[in-house]
Amino acid sequence: MTLLLSRKIIMREYDFIKELQPVPMKSGGHYSLYDRAYFTPITKDGLEKEYLIHVLTEKVSGDSWKPTHTPAKYLYDMKKRLYSESYVKWQFRFCDDGYIWIRYNKNTPETKLGWGIFEMDIKTKYP
Repeated sequence: MTLLLSRKIIMREYDFIKELQPVPMKSGGHYSLYDRAYFTPITKDGLEKEYLIHVLTEKVSGDSWKPTHTPAKYLYDMKKRLYSESYVKWQFRFCDDGYIWIRYNKNTPETKLGWGIFEMDIKTKYP
C-alpha cells in the first residue's frame, strides 16, 4: 500500500526552484527529496479566499475579518503557512493580472508568490 504525504506552503518561485535542486549522495548519485512538486502563483482573490478559510478554521485575534488591500496583513496572520516568516517584512505589489510579486528591497529582483505543493509517496508493508 502506498500513502501520499503532501505539504502545501506559501513561497516565492525562486525558493521553489532552489528547493527542487537534487541532494548529492556519498555514493556519487543524487537524491530528490520529493516525488512530485508543483508551483501555482497566488492571485489577490485566491489569497483573500485562503485567508478567509484560515480565519474561520484557526483562532485569529483582533479584527482579522476586515478586508484589507495589502497582502502583508494576510501573510502576517498566516505565518505558519509561509516558507520563511521574513516574507512579511518584504515589499509586495499586485500586477495587472492579479498576481502577487515579492522582493526583499528595491535592489533585488521580483519573483512571484505562490503555493508550493510537495508530494512524497510512502510505501507501507500493511495492505
